[in-house]
Amino acid sequence: MQAVDWQPGLDYGTGYDNVRGDAKQPAVVGAHRPIEGAAGQQGDFAFVNINSESDFDQATDIDVKIGGGFGLFSGSAKFKFKERCKVSSQATFCVVRVSALNAYEGLVEPKLAPDAWDLLNTGNSKRFRERFGDLFVSGLFIGVEFYGVVRIEAMRVERQKEIASSVEASYGMFASGEANVSFKESMSSAEHKIEIFVYQKGGSIEICKGIPDLFRLATNALNEGRGGRGYPFAVTLDPYNELKLPNDDASFVQIEAARRNLARLSDHMRALQRMQNDIDFALRNQAWFKDLDIPTLNTVNDQISAELNRIVEQADICSRDFEACKDYSPDYPQMPALVRLEGAPPAPPPRQTPPVEQAGGLGRWKKAILVDRIRSTQIHRIQRVGG
Repeated sequence: MQAVDWQPGLDYGTGYDNVRGDAKQPAVVGAHRPIEGAAGQQGDFAFVNINSESDFDQATDIDVKIGGGFGLFSGSAKFKFKERCKVSSQATFCVVRVSALNAYEGLVEPKLAPDAWDLLNTGNSKRFRERFGDLFVSGLFIGVEFYGVVRIEAMRVERQKEIASSVEASYGMFASGEANVSFKESMSSAEHKIEIFVYQKGGSIEICKGIPDLFRLATNALNEGRGGRGYPFAVTLDPYNELKLPNDDASFVQIEAARRNLARLSDHMRALQRMQNDIDFALRNQAWFKDLDIPTLNTVNDQISAELNRIVEQADICSRDFEACKDYSPDYPQMPALVRLEGAPPAPPPRQTPPVEQAGGLGRWKKAILVDRIRSTQIHRIQRVGG
């Protein structure tokens, strides 16, 4: 069993393309109900300091190795939220995270729908996958999920850390019961800029105007989740071979090689996007850098965009035709040094393609409520809530 973010079209018994990450047609039938005896909710309210892109992914419960597509195609709402935040090695980030989770509800005695059964019974496995994918939705989580991201840019890295400390102090006051948080930093000046991004499923959506609003909205989301104003935000997925199949010997999907290839393409895409976000930071804050080579940065940016387009093209081919799935390694342009006028951050390590995780380790549900998923970040004053 694995889990992915909910998207329109995903419901109990719906098929799922685990290579592209797309919802397919309903393939499985069966009643659904919560676990017997389950009551109350689970959740958390936490503040996390972000030190790297991997920290960001863990804090916001993004896992490119789970859910198909590896972020190469249209992407979930959470992937798009990450793109808006422009995660960069140059900026500093803080995350306020909230979740309130109802009892899990899953299918009971699921079985293939007649159309799906007929396709497998006649040996038409290719058409089966086109219509129903290779997994089906076996259960659903409903509740509230809220992430507030504070993006801090400043001329000096030390200044970014100072502002992050002020955000952390404000969180500590709020979590201890101070209703009116006094955040004294201006949202922008000639030497710094603070941006706030909010991602929410469930509860009431409101405009966030500043740090005090951010903590207030996070608390409201938690309270509304506990009050029953939930929304589907994750589904669990199971393979069809766990069901009774025609002759019980059907093997109709061969996707592991394609998934390994897509995982490699995803690693390349993320590395190039990090470079592009660093360039974006430098071009928007040119006065903060020493001897900035703007023409070269623009050229590198164009080269990265071209490579990203080629990666998406290769991924699309691979996901649709497994026999045409070929390995592709992009050309990484030479990135000029980005040196701050004061307090320059250490240079990022040389690019290396991370090892690709084998699929055997992918079939486990990583809940947003498990704060110990975040290994290298700092988590402050976690308040767990129960029914």
